[in-house]
Amino acid sequence: MATGDIFLSVIVLCLGLPFAVGTSSSDVAALQELLRAWQGTSAVFEGWTLREDADPCGSRWKGIVCSPTQSVINLHLNDANLSGGVPAAIGALAELTFLDLSGNPMLKSTIPKQIGLLHRLKHLKLSGCNFHGRVPQEIYELIELEYLDLSNNPHLSLDEDAEYLTSLPQEAIKHVFTISGDSMRRLTVNLVLQ
Repeated sequence: MATGDIFLSVIVLCLGLPFAVGTSSSDVAALQELLRAWQGTSAVFEGWTLREDADPCGSRWKGIVCSPTQSVINLHLNDANLSGGVPAAIGALAELTFLDLSGNPMLKSTIPKQIGLLHRLKHLKLSGCNFHGRVPQEIYELIELEYLDLSNNPHLSLDEDAEYLTSLPQEAIKHVFTISGDSMRRLTVNLVLQ
């Protein structure tokens, strides 16, 4: 076999193998939008940057866990002194399986319906914030969701469409219950209802 043939074979093999050079551009854009929304707060974003060449997975941004293919799969920003709201851009983190924004009482907005775009989400923890309004219906449609914690959000209420999740009365103070069904494997829901 000639040297050129070997070189061509190596290139063809490499093109057929999945490998990632850096964090996906859509994940970088989404994370930078979160940073813009929360910048200027007392939150600490170790390693986070708005630079064009940012690589959250490669440079190990605080609170970020990535897959071997360099997609963001976990976002742990609990107790991070975040304030303001959660931008719709969070819905662009398509491979996210774990989202924890708990313990950020200065997050004072509605929960964005774009969280419903996170079809791989298994764990959603938004407790101890100050979200208000109704829980978006899109969250109830996350079929991979196994854990949902919305406790200690005193101004948050369930949508009428969520009635199939629970038979608990709306005036209940605090409940923890487990739901299982065809479309939802085990879903643990911890709610503060008013």
